[in-house]
Amino acid sequence: MGVDAAGTLGGTGNIAGQVTVYGTLSPGSSVGTLTTADQTWQGGGHYAWQMNDATGSAGSSPGWDKIVINGTLNIAASPGSQFIIDITSLNGAAPGNAANYNNALPHTWVIATATAGITGFDPAAFSLVTSGFSNPLGGAYFTIETSGDGNSLIIRQNVATVGTGTGLMGAYYNLAAFTDPPASIPDPPVLERLDHTINFDWGTGSPGEPVTADYFAVRWMGQVQPMQDQTYTFIANTDDGVRLWVDGQEIINNWILKAPSDTFSMPLAMVGGRKYQLVMEYFEHLSGAVAKLSWQTPGRGPEIIPQTQLYPATAPVQPAVSLSEDRAQMTLSWSGTYTLQWAADLVNGPWAPVTGSSPCTITIDVNQPQIFYRLVSQ
Repeated sequence: MGVDAAGTLGGTGNIAGQVTVYGTLSPGSSVGTLTTADQTWQGGGHYAWQMNDATGSAGSSPGWDKIVINGTLNIAASPGSQFIIDITSLNGAAPGNAANYNNALPHTWVIATATAGITGFDPAAFSLVTSGFSNPLGGAYFTIETSGDGNSLIIRQNVATVGTGTGLMGAYYNLAAFTDPPASIPDPPVLERLDHTINFDWGTGSPGEPVTADYFAVRWMGQVQPMQDQTYTFIANTDDGVRLWVDGQEIINNWILKAPSDTFSMPLAMVGGRKYQLVMEYFEHLSGAVAKLSWQTPGRGPEIIPQTQLYPATAPVQPAVSLSEDRAQMTLSWSGTYTLQWAADLVNGPWAPVTGSSPCTITIDVNQPQIFYRLVSQ
């Protein structure tokens, strides 16, 4: 028999025939066991796996769902077309926190057995979704594997070290009215503060005085610390534009006027416990303003990056700059140890050093339509 994409095979009992799953498997009326002959799991299919007691029994309540296959379980999904395990916690038979769950301890749960073995298994062919799991995960995350004899499919809880971060430094800028995305974010900011997470829906209001409700930009700076060795995808949900860099690599660039929507990065292989430099830039045009930064891994669904994994950059010191000019030349003076650079293109550069120190006198070339200057800390 086939379970089509819109269908569900649920309940308990024994199905003698082979089953091909494009839709959803849902053992039991809450937690239970579903028994069939050979099964094939196709990309886009789901296993609605439920747990109401983390230390109970496989296939019965209190415990967790189990599928028993009298034959072979063939995994026909692939990394490009994944089979989805929807991990859901229950309080008894209703949605809620599962009993005896501990996010600080490693654990395993057998979710399916096949008497003739499991073929085609690839952990990357699975997506484990935890949006229905209400117990706090803390630093825990789930992965999927097979048993040593190849006859059981197992969900494993891994435990990672939670960081001690306090958030990111947020620099807020008021912008002149614009119709196209701003080419740059002009210093200095009008507000600097520690933001514990990037999880904002300001609606039509201001992020805080003296930031305007429209035509503003934010630059968040600091470090992000993965909880475990894993592949991470960053997700920026914004209205309007956003850019994101990790360790100097631009991984998101959606610098456009747009309604609230998600922008996904490429997957990044990251080392648990290591701190990576992070910069996120955002601008707001008109009306509603949203800025949220999440991440996800193959074993953990999308979530706002928690405060514990974010570390603020030291607030940059703004140099004091003065300018005097006439029609032939201008003189720039500044305090602090900086190098003056120039470029004809503000966005793309290239930037070149200007010979001289403060005060620096520059001859004005009337044949040059525009030149940009900046100070770079030495």
